[in-house]
Amino acid sequence: LDATLHVYREVEAAAKEQRKPPLCTVALAAKLTNQAYRAGVTISAGTDGDTDAGDPWPALFDELELLNRSAGLPPSAVVKAATLNGAKAAGQEQEMGTIAVGKLANLVVLTANPLEDVKNFRTVVLTVKRGRAFQRGAQPAR
Repeated sequence: LDATLHVYREVEAAAKEQRKPPLCTVALAAKLTNQAYRAGVTISAGTDGDTDAGDPWPALFDELELLNRSAGLPPSAVVKAATLNGAKAAGQEQEMGTIAVGKLANLVVLTANPLEDVKNFRTVVLTVKRGRAFQRGAQPAR
């Protein structure tokens, strides 16, 4: 299940603007995600939503926090949803999603442990993509 809880914030805001009830709310999507998780359904992290240009963090970080805070997934399940399960959902688990010999070197370096608090995903200082390191805030070379 690609829960995409973050997008329901946008759905709720649009419905409010149109003065109509939303077809689904963050609370309902979170409840359904929690039920699926407890039933053993694999949960992956996705957003399907936009990030405001001025926001320093991608919508994915909101999604991870919603999976924990609203859907009740423990931090370890949130990490797995963002890594291995995301790779599986994309059919890429042989190439990424875990750290192993022969897999792509795609990872982030954090200053705080997301297993203690999923908000710690927002402590990224370095991203490694296909073995190339990018400092937080640095622009990639063209």
